[in-house]
Amino acid sequence: MKKIMNILMLCAVLVAFTSCKDEVDDVFDQTASERIDAALKSYNEILKSAPNGWIMYYYGATTYGGYNVLVKFHDDATATVANERVSNETFSVPTFPTERSHYKLVQSSGVVLSFDEYNSVFHYFSDPLNPDGIGTSGTGFDGDLEFRVISASNELIELSGKKTNRRIYMVPLPANMIWDEYLCEIKRIEADMACANVVVTINKTDSIATTTNSPYRRFTFTLVDDNGIVTTKSAPYIVTLDGYKFYTSVDLKGKKVEQFNYVPSSVIYPEASDNTVELNCIIPPINKQLVSSVWYFKGDGMSDSSYALWRAYNEAGVKQFPTYGYLRDVAIGQYSSYGNIPANFGLTAHTQYYQHFRFEYELIDDDKIRIPIVSTFAGLNGAYFLQYLGSTLAPCIGLFTELHYTPSNGKIVATGGTKVGEPHTFTLETDYLKAPTYIKMTRDDGEVFIVTPTVNSYPFGQGN
Repeated sequence: MKKIMNILMLCAVLVAFTSCKDEVDDVFDQTASERIDAALKSYNEILKSAPNGWIMYYYGATTYGGYNVLVKFHDDATATVANERVSNETFSVPTFPTERSHYKLVQSSGVVLSFDEYNSVFHYFSDPLNPDGIGTSGTGFDGDLEFRVISASNELIELSGKKTNRRIYMVPLPANMIWDEYLCEIKRIEADMACANVVVTINKTDSIATTTNSPYRRFTFTLVDDNGIVTTKSAPYIVTLDGYKFYTSVDLKGKKVEQFNYVPSSVIYPEASDNTVELNCIIPPINKQLVSSVWYFKGDGMSDSSYALWRAYNEAGVKQFPTYGYLRDVAIGQYSSYGNIPANFGLTAHTQYYQHFRFEYELIDDDKIRIPIVSTFAGLNGAYFLQYLGSTLAPCIGLFTELHYTPSNGKIVATGGTKVGEPHTFTLETDYLKAPTYIKMTRDDGEVFIVTPTVNSYPFGQGN
C-alpha cells in the first residue's frame, strides 16, 4: 500500500511540473537572449525616431545645475552632439559646434546607452579635467557617459546615470527648429530671466530669501519656521523654452515648486502650476551687486601694466609650486561659506587651491565703492601664499587697496611691514542693471578693470 501511495504522489508531482512548464512557455514565447535582442532593437529604433534629434536635459554634479545637450542618433550607430556650454563666442550671435561619434546599446542589468567613443562636445561633462576648469581635477563636471534606460517612447526617454544615478530626460527637438537657433534661444531666455538678486514670494507677501549661486544654475532658499529655526534648501535647475525647470520639485512652505515660467521682459516669473508662488527680481544698485556676488576678472579687461603684475604672480606661483598649476581664475566679490569661515567680500585667486583676502569696503551713492585697507584674512591659504609669494602677490592686491604685510611670515598687520598700494575708490558701470554681463571698475586714477559673472578660465596664461 505504501508503495502505491509513493507512486501516486510521484505522478501528482510530474503532472504539476508539466502544468507549470506549460504556463511558463505560454508567457515567454522567446528565449532570454531573443527578448534582450528585441529590447535593444526597440530602444534603438526609438533613439533614431526623432527626425531632428533629442533635447537631453543633462546634469553632472547638481551643484552646477542642468544644461541642454542636443543628440541625433543615426543608422550607422553614431550620434551627432551639440551642447550649450561649447560654443563659438567670436561672433555676435554664438554658434555651437557639433561632433559625431559612436554610441551603443548593451545589456548590463538592463539596457545601457553608452557614448563609448570620445566626443569632446558630449564628454565635456564627464572629462576628469573639465576644459573650463570647472570642478576639481579627477572629477570635473562629474557627469555620466553611460546611462541605464528606465523607460522609452517616441515622446520621452528617461535615463539614469550608470555611475551617479542622476536622472536624465530626453524629449524630441521640434522638427522645424535649427539647432543653433534653439541653443541661442535658451541663452536669450536665460539672459532675460537672469537677475542678480531674487526673492520667492507666496501670495505676494510671504517672502523667502533666495540666492542664485551664480554662475551655476542652482537656487538656494533660506526658510525660517515659526520657532525661528533657519534651514536652507538647494534646487538645481535647467533653462528650457518654458523657463527655469528644477531637477526635482522643492517644498517651500507647503508649496510644491517645480518650474518658474518665462515671461518676456518681466521681473516676475510665476510657478508653472501655482501662480500664488512667484520668483521676483530685486534690482539693487550696481555697487551692492558687486559686493554681494562673484565677479571674475578678464585678462584683456585691464591695462598692460596691471596684467603684467598678475602674469608675474602666475608664473612665480608655478615656479614655486609646480603641482598647484596656473591661476584658473581670479575673482572679486563674495567668497561663500567654507567650513567655519563666514561669507565675506574680497579678492580670491584660484590655482589648485583658493587664496582669499578679505576687503573692507564703503559703498558711496549707487555706483561707487571705496576699499580702504586689507586688514584681516578670511583664511583659505591667503597668508600662506602671501608668505611665500608676497613679492609678486602683494602688488596684485595693491591694485585695489592698501596692504600692509610682513614678508617673513605673510601676516597682515594694521601698521608697519611693507606698504603696497593705497586706498582706492572705484566708479562702477554696467550694461544691464537687472542682470549685468560685466562691471567696469574705473579706479580714481583712471585705471580700468573689467569683471564678469562668468568664469574666465586661465585669464593670465598657462605657459607654452
